[in-house]
Amino acid sequence: MATEGLSRRNGSRGGFTLIEMLITIGIIVMLAALTVTVSVAVIRKSEVGRTETVLRVLDVAMSEWEAEADRKLSWGENPLPPDPPAFDIGDGTPHVFTLSEVLLKIRRNDRVSEILSRIEADLVYTYDQAKPVPPWLPVMPDADDPDPFLGWGNPRALVEAGMADGSVAVLDAWGVPIRAVHPGRLHSPGSPWFDTGEKDLDGTVFIDSGFQGANEEIYGRARNRQVLFISAGPDGKFGNLSSADARIRRQAADNVCSYPPEGP
Repeated sequence: MATEGLSRRNGSRGGFTLIEMLITIGIIVMLAALTVTVSVAVIRKSEVGRTETVLRVLDVAMSEWEAEADRKLSWGENPLPPDPPAFDIGDGTPHVFTLSEVLLKIRRNDRVSEILSRIEADLVYTYDQAKPVPPWLPVMPDADDPDPFLGWGNPRALVEAGMADGSVAVLDAWGVPIRAVHPGRLHSPGSPWFDTGEKDLDGTVFIDSGFQGANEEIYGRARNRQVLFISAGPDGKFGNLSSADARIRRQAADNVCSYPPEGP
């Protein structure tokens, strides 16, 4: 009788078997993986939203400048100093500096400057020769950073020489400078080498996609001469919509834009 009772107590003990422990561990691992996946998705959505907010501010600031100036920004080949510039924004600018050039022009307007001040302070970077060189500045052309003007100049060397001091970069939520896409392409008006003489539907000059400054062929075409502001997205790579390399084209899939551009 006593033996039977002892046997029942041993058979009903509250410990885990090996199988039960493995099942429990498996459930914990799955829940942890699910939590990490959800957390990553939430963080990414938050970063995209943060970047979209910056792009909207830039778009509003650009529209305000155009409304007060009663014109669009002009783009083209400026003469060399001491001759005064013929265009607001000169061509030949490395793409990492395109937004910096736009801001240099439009933030002189008090109303525009007030709008730009709404951008989070930690997403605004001011170039200064005394600072360490920012990691996003390229040294040489790279297939993963489709900036054809890198073959003409070294942005890092310009910053190290102090030639960019005071210029401002606006970063996306992943710490990469936002770029500005020039409506109508960067072009040399009337150039026998680059200007095909054709026109886009919005009246801007169409440039052969082989031209080094054809950044609309890389990032997507701006609509109605409206400056396109673009972030490289979570992967930090802008890609190239006109590349023959499918891998580089796919890099553009997660780009975040101020408005949906047309295809190249």
